[in-house]
Amino acid sequence: MKTSIKNEKGIVLVVALIMLTVLILLGTTAIMTSSSDLKISSNFVSGTQAFYVADAGMERAKISLNAVTDINTVLASGVLGFGSSVSFGGGAYSVVVANNAGDAGGASTDTDSYVVVTSTGTSAGGGKRVLEAVFYKPVVNPPGIRGAVTANYNVGTLGTMVVDGRDHDIDGNLLGGTTSLLGVSSKGDITEGGNSMIGGEAPDGTLVAPTKTGSFGPPATGWAESCERNATWTAPLTPDAALGWPEGTLKRIAQSGYGGSQYTTNPSTLTLPFSGVTFVEIPAGQDWQAVDFGESSGILIVHNNTRNAVIENTNQGRFKGVILADDYVHVHNQIIGAVVNLTTNPSAGNCIGNGTGSVLYSKTAVDNALNAVAQWTRVSWREVY
Repeated sequence: MKTSIKNEKGIVLVVALIMLTVLILLGTTAIMTSSSDLKISSNFVSGTQAFYVADAGMERAKISLNAVTDINTVLASGVLGFGSSVSFGGGAYSVVVANNAGDAGGASTDTDSYVVVTSTGTSAGGGKRVLEAVFYKPVVNPPGIRGAVTANYNVGTLGTMVVDGRDHDIDGNLLGGTTSLLGVSSKGDITEGGNSMIGGEAPDGTLVAPTKTGSFGPPATGWAESCERNATWTAPLTPDAALGWPEGTLKRIAQSGYGGSQYTTNPSTLTLPFSGVTFVEIPAGQDWQAVDFGESSGILIVHNNTRNAVIENTNQGRFKGVILADDYVHVHNQIIGAVVNLTTNPSAGNCIGNGTGSVLYSKTAVDNALNAVAQWTRVSWREVY
């Protein structure tokens, strides 16, 4: 009996030692797992913080880019005005600007208005993230503006309307000079009726005052020298194409609200005065009637995907800038800048104005309107690592 008891005590001791060993192993494993999880969690948090720091650098770069007057100076050094490294959130971001690889100007000369921004963010915990984005700035050299009025179809003036492609200042005072354009440039015919008058810069550079001749002669005679009919240029079919900007740019700016921009499908919801980009996307079969501009400026767009949005009878107010419309009918107010009509099937024949309205070309008004919204914007981005 005594031997049996001693053997049982030995077995209990062995079992206890085994259990203790297992518990020690389990505890050690748990500690190691917990330590590993904590490290993973810490790395994730540190990496996430670094991502946000890098993104802050990217946002700072966007603001700084839009304050730059000469992008080539930036490309020469690769550094924006805030320097090569900025402390942020316990870490730091560094930003480098480079020309895009496909630019014909090489590394230091921007010719296509695309640049690449790389932002590296480091967190307080040592995390690191690198973001890369392509920025684009719309070019302010609109290919679709060839005269005070540019049209994709026949153009007719009636009443006492005046169309003048000679250059004017922002208030409509005549400047003249080499920055003048044609009075009317049309893919179709041009007719001058009533007591309306058209003037502008002739192909030989002569400035022709708005004139009423009573008949439309060949381009070599009378006021017709300041016009271009049956033109062979490729007609823009969208507002963006008229300005030479990527499709969707104008609508995106309007929807952003930048600089007072507005977007609507219902003109009655618009707020005066207009500024920035005012994009009125009228549904097919509807038009915007009896318009009062107040004292508005910027870029006004009246357009839909079927190219039959109509703005009709702009009776009051003054607009300074660019109007890009599918179908603009009856200008009865003053426009200082330029008008582009996109339609090939106007709703009211070819009459762009039959009252006392005027369209006075102004390079300043056009440039002001475009420059106000031609900002560097991020068109694509990726996380490098």
